[in-house]
Amino acid sequence: MSSLLSRSIVARLLAYYGLLAAVFLAAWLGLPPSVIAVLEELHTAWVSILPGRDTAAEIFGGGAGPPVVVLGGALLATVASVTGFLLALPVAWVYIHTRRAKGYSQSVVHSLILLPVLVAAVVVLVKNSLALAFALAGIVAAVRFRNTLEDSRDAVYIFLATVLGLAAGAQPGVAIALSILFNLVVLSLWYTDFGRTPQGLEDERARKQMRKALEEANRTSMFVARLDSEVLESMGPAQLDALADRVRRRRADVEGPDARGSEPAREGTLRVAMVVSADARSIVEAALIPHAKRWSIQRVEHGGDGTEVVVYWLRLKKNAMPSSVVSAVELAGRGLVQGVEFQEK
Repeated sequence: MSSLLSRSIVARLLAYYGLLAAVFLAAWLGLPPSVIAVLEELHTAWVSILPGRDTAAEIFGGGAGPPVVVLGGALLATVASVTGFLLALPVAWVYIHTRRAKGYSQSVVHSLILLPVLVAAVVVLVKNSLALAFALAGIVAAVRFRNTLEDSRDAVYIFLATVLGLAAGAQPGVAIALSILFNLVVLSLWYTDFGRTPQGLEDERARKQMRKALEEANRTSMFVARLDSEVLESMGPAQLDALADRVRRRRADVEGPDARGSEPAREGTLRVAMVVSADARSIVEAALIPHAKRWSIQRVEHGGDGTEVVVYWLRLKKNAMPSSVVSAVELAGRGLVQGVEFQEK
């Protein structure tokens, strides 16, 4: 049973809402009539808007003093907040389940649970006082909450959490129906993949992204090949080493102090034996783009049989592996590359 609840979000929601209903019915049927009468009066006070009377005093007797009034307000706010929490929890489950593939923010999940709790208590506070309602509106307008949501559906969830808190504080029956119906609609849209972009449009979008990436790679590789043939080829080993150090320092200055102070990436040298050809170097350097954060040519060792060994200095990207760099160069330079070797520093 526990494995089914962990695998199926539908089974988990049915069990959760069923448990809430069973607990409510068992508590209602097992309570004495005097307590039920008090709860009915409390419910009337809970759902009434601007009742115009001292609800706590009427519930607990005409002679109720300030402590009883305070306890009555605390009880109303507690029940409303707990109701908001219990009805927001399954909404958070649905959000996590439907966003699991694309990823989600933990702060959004916490907001979905905390917002109804807060808003429900606020509704209990302000619905008996028009002056408090206007005061709260002024405070909220003065305090600005700034957050950029990556997906428009996150904004829908945040709006739902606010409405759920309002309903839990004013009309709990509406909150129950809203929680159940929203989860039902969201899961239906998610399971049916309703409104998905047609395959033709997805293919066209993918082709545009690939074309843009290839154009960027071609511009980079052409620049590096021209720089190598016109400048680097005439330089000696000492000059190349000095130039490489200068390039690394210049790159650190461009990235700023945050980049210099961060954890250094893996570095190493890549020895590529290839046919003497500008096209071969361009192909190799284009294959480095997805894996290397930056690179430079340290030296070129010319052979006597129309081949050369180009030694690159590389700084790998965060998730790049040396084996993936070697495989990418061998695959891209098939027929032109004769050997690839990576040595980490």
